[in-house]
Amino acid sequence: MAFARWLLFATFLVSALALTPQQNATLEQYSKPCRDATGVTPQDIDTGLNGEDKTDDSKLKAHVLCVLKKIDLINENGDIDVEKLKKLAKLVAASEEEAESEVAKCALQKDTHEDTAFRTIRCLHEKWPQFSPVE
Repeated sequence: MAFARWLLFATFLVSALALTPQQNATLEQYSKPCRDATGVTPQDIDTGLNGEDKTDDSKLKAHVLCVLKKIDLINENGDIDVEKLKKLAKLVAASEEEAESEVAKCALQKDTHEDTAFRTIRCLHEKWPQFSPVE
């Protein structure tokens, strides 16, 4: 049952976000241990990144932070690797200038590492639904 739910979620994620199979596999490799550690559900991840207000969902924010740490987009001090984020944004932006502008707008330090991670990814995802934190 759990695998079937994951497969449905992964299929939805690939089609909705236009992730490549490689991006999906890589993201799942990092996401699964983080989901297990935080207890967040795939549905919470989906709704939290696709419009529903989940800014108070501590499990979701902890999950996003966990994934971003695993892929080295944020370090233990809560600092965002802006250059790496710009590189990823350039894959989906209309121009290099747009990528740099949106990353500058989205990659802002918040009160907690969890808020920084969640709000950065949510902001980029709102601009580009196909944005992926992995290549």
